[in-house]
Amino acid sequence: MEKPPIGLVPVFLLFSLVFPSDPCRLRFKTDQYYQDLYNSLNRRSAIYPFREFFVRHMEDKPRWIFHRRSFGLMGIAAVLGADVFVVMANLGY
Repeated sequence: MEKPPIGLVPVFLLFSLVFPSDPCRLRFKTDQYYQDLYNSLNRRSAIYPFREFFVRHMEDKPRWIFHRRSFGLMGIAAVLGADVFVVMANLGY
């Protein structure tokens, strides 16, 4: 396997910084984040597929927060793991 180009590594690492914004917003501004999502789903002008499904799952707020936080942590772990693999591939390991 060939090494990825050196330009890919910083671009990939910078792109991976975008992902934690959603879990961090959920962690530190939980009520505002929840209310923004709930309001956007309940607007009549919003055209979301499976809107009723998401609204139904958001009605149990503590359960929704738990699931969002656990999936956010798994996502952050996956992004950090991918960062490590890209750096390792570039270093030739």
